[in-house]
Amino acid sequence: MNKFYNYISSLFDSKKIRLIESDDNLDAAIGLLSKSSEIAVDTEFIWRKTYYPELSLIQIADKENIYIFDMYKKFNLENLKILFERKDVKKIFHSIRSDISVLKHCLNIQVNNVFDTQIAENIIESDDINQISYKALIKKYYLREISKKETNSDWSKRPLDQGQILYAANDVRFLINIMKIQSSIIEKKGLKEDLYKTIKKEKENGEERFFISRLRRLRKNQKNLSNLDEKIFIWRELQAEEKNLPPNNIVQNSFLPKLADVIRKGNFQECMWIIKNDESRESFLSEFK
Repeated sequence: MNKFYNYISSLFDSKKIRLIESDDNLDAAIGLLSKSSEIAVDTEFIWRKTYYPELSLIQIADKENIYIFDMYKKFNLENLKILFERKDVKKIFHSIRSDISVLKHCLNIQVNNVFDTQIAENIIESDDINQISYKALIKKYYLREISKKETNSDWSKRPLDQGQILYAANDVRFLINIMKIQSSIIEKKGLKEDLYKTIKKEKENGEERFFISRLRRLRKNQKNLSNLDEKIFIWRELQAEEKNLPPNNIVQNSFLPKLADVIRKGNFQECMWIIKNDESRESFLSEFK
């Protein structure tokens, strides 16, 4: 692997950045992307005041172009969905779970034939604990530092500024070539089966409903979780899902044990201050009283 050659070639990268804001441009872009055997994919989203993430951008790169789809536009997404579901086009991500989750839960898109450069690097380095960042991956294979100052950018802002557009484009610019380098290394090491088994599991985790993965994490972090604690946690998640609000907006985390105590002692009048929303309070009383 010639890192210096990768570095020099990256300086002359001629991919054009194309901002997609209309159905006509979307269909034209999908038509070109559909001719590729592999494409690089990333998403930008906001996840602060809602249960489901709010999708802002989808970035897709082929060998010649980087398309940035402004998801605040009211697109007809049928052709985009077909592209993601095609099994003969490989979709390359870095850290697949969040992007798969966003595409699944925001757009009801089932993504087929995927590759994850973060998982591939873990397999290559025999390290299943430390998750390499995209920035570190570029440094390793291209000897380049890329700016991540827009990581916490306001992706709801319109129009997007040039810094945001360049940041979003760079998140997919190098993925196809990195995938090819990693695939060659993994093939030589005989680790292909391990790679795709791990990717498949991570993809499935991303497709789960949020309350399932969050309950699994809760069980891992709290070893003595009771059945009642789990039922209250699931009830809150389903309320948050229904109202598209953060779970803390239904009941704060610190009050969950108090709710279990309310049920055990029958002190349901305490629900008046613990659960502020009237509909959620009525739901809780109906479920547990």
